Amino acid sequence: MKVLALVVALLSAVFPALSSRSQTYEDSANAIAPGCRAIANNIQKPTLEESLQAPKCVAMVSTLRNVGKMFIASYRYCVPQEAINAQAVKVVVAYLDRIPTRTHEPFLWLAIEALREAWPCR
Repeated sequence: MKVLALVVALLSAVFPALSSRSQTYEDSANAIAPGCRAIANNIQKPTLEESLQAPKCVAMVSTLRNVGKMFIASYRYCVPQEAINAQAVKVVVAYLDRIPTRTHEPFLWLAIEALREAWPCR
């Protein structure tokens, strides 16, 4: 749990809207997903919203991709070494597409759930 708190703190320093688990639009999956979808679908001419959200998506997913093994068992996940950021983003987008009623929740927490579901540690 200490590592999860550290990751949240580090991401919060970069993205202040994530500093609490409370719901704000800026940190919700609804807000960040357009950028993730642009990456996952390799959109060549993204909209302004997609362009603004894509860096947030990549930064968050990249960070999470690299720290999953450090979490306590209930949060742990093991992204394969050969998986690239774009694959991890696709995993997150697919998960968000399956849970549309929850996309008002913080992106960070839903991304962790997506990575845990796709790549559980064995």
